[in-house]
Amino acid sequence: MKTTPLKWAAVWAVGGYCYDVLYRTKKAEKEAVAYARSVGKPVLNVGSGTRGSNIASVLVGPSRVGDVNLDLAGKTLCPTTKQLREAFGGPPACQGDAHDLSQYPDKTFGSVVACHILEHLDDPAKALAEWQRVGDRVFVVVPRWWWMHAWWGFDPSQPLSPAHKWVFVGGKGYPLWQPPQVG
Repeated sequence: MKTTPLKWAAVWAVGGYCYDVLYRTKKAEKEAVAYARSVGKPVLNVGSGTRGSNIASVLVGPSRVGDVNLDLAGKTLCPTTKQLREAFGGPPACQGDAHDLSQYPDKTFGSVVACHILEHLDDPAKALAEWQRVGDRVFVVVPRWWWMHAWWGFDPSQPLSPAHKWVFVGGKGYPLWQPPQVG
C-alpha cells in the first residue's frame, strides 16, 4: 500500500493534536495537582472547558483537576476563598475571566494550570501576570508552533472561524488574528 502525502499530513495533524493537546495537558495537570497538594493549597484550573466547548472536551470531557475550574462558559459563580474545597476533584466549571481574578488574594493557589487557553486570549501577558499573582506556580501549555492546530484552533460552535489568536515560538507570542474593532 502506497503512502501518499495526504496520509502523512493526516497522521501529522492527528498525532500532533493527540500529543500536544491530550498528553501534554494531562502531564501538566498531574504536575500542578501534585505541587499544590505538596504545599497544602488548592488548584486553579483556568480554561477548564465545558462539555462540547472544544474537541478535547468532546473526546475526553472537560478538565476537572482544579478545586476551582474556571471557564468563560461556566454556568455558576466561582467559589470564594472561604468556600474552596480541600478534596481533590473540583466542581463543574464556574464562570470567570482569565484576565481578572481579583476575587482571589495574592498566592491563594498552590498551582494555576492553564492548558490550551493562552492562545485564545486577547491579552496573554495580562492573564499570565494575574495567574502569577494568585498562584505559587503556574503551569501553562500552549500548542507547539509546528503543529497544524497551533495556527487555527477549532471551536465546534464556529467551525469556519479560527479560534486561536496567538502562536507562541520560543516563549514569545505572535498575534495571528486581530479581534474585530468595535465602535
